[in-house]
Amino acid sequence: MKDTFCQIWRFRYFIIGSVVTGFRVKFARSRLGGLWGVIAPLCQSAVYALVLSSVLSPKGSADVSYAAYLLAGTLGWAFFSDVVLGCVNVFTDNAGIIKKVSFPSAALPLIAVGTSLINAVLFIAAVGIVFAFIGQHVTFNVLWLIPLYLTALLFALGFGAILGILNVFIRDIKHMMQVVLQFWFWLTPVVYMESIIPAAYRHLLKLNPMYPVVTGFQDALVFGRQPEPVPLLFTAVFGLVLVFFSLVLHRKAAAEMADVL
Repeated sequence: MKDTFCQIWRFRYFIIGSVVTGFRVKFARSRLGGLWGVIAPLCQSAVYALVLSSVLSPKGSADVSYAAYLLAGTLGWAFFSDVVLGCVNVFTDNAGIIKKVSFPSAALPLIAVGTSLINAVLFIAAVGIVFAFIGQHVTFNVLWLIPLYLTALLFALGFGAILGILNVFIRDIKHMMQVVLQFWFWLTPVVYMESIIPAAYRHLLKLNPMYPVVTGFQDALVFGRQPEPVPLLFTAVFGLVLVFFSLVLHRKAAAEMADVL
């Protein structure tokens, strides 16, 4: 395990360079450049806000902007899903590097994470502009975005890396995850408030590891209150366990991965 971390550290400049190069290539010859990284989720949020606001917007709470609530939840979910999908495809997309270059393939998910972090920064900037436009004020609880993003990162990295390794051997996984994430999205209170769920079933939402992350974004950005730290800690610890398991799984499967790819 220590050798893996040492190898990753030795190739840190290659990882950073790959993230920067990938970002430049993605928007090469594009007039809007990196703005395309936020246009899609913003358009999706706008559609939800226009179509669903009359049905799912918070009732009896004039102080809550549904658009702000929706964007806050989307911030957390978009980052999580972006990291997971990036990690799922990262080994198959970089088969040439794994087979031909002396490179620690365990570091490849970090390239996906770096790309997702850039997208997250652009999305935060766009949401900040929208918040200013609609008059949504934020408090010092906005600083909770740092631990919230770290929690989402740990969980998404561990979960995505495991799936990415399995995807080398079972290529159906990348297609399956597109469907799973769609269902998962609707099982998470991103576009609706948990108050619309019958009280008898509301506790089931808390079984979702992404529940404290998404609601944490909404608490910090919309309601101006501190997210609940204990559920976040459970998700972070669960993420650490998944990261550790992914490293163990990669160590055992690395040789076969190179052959299969």
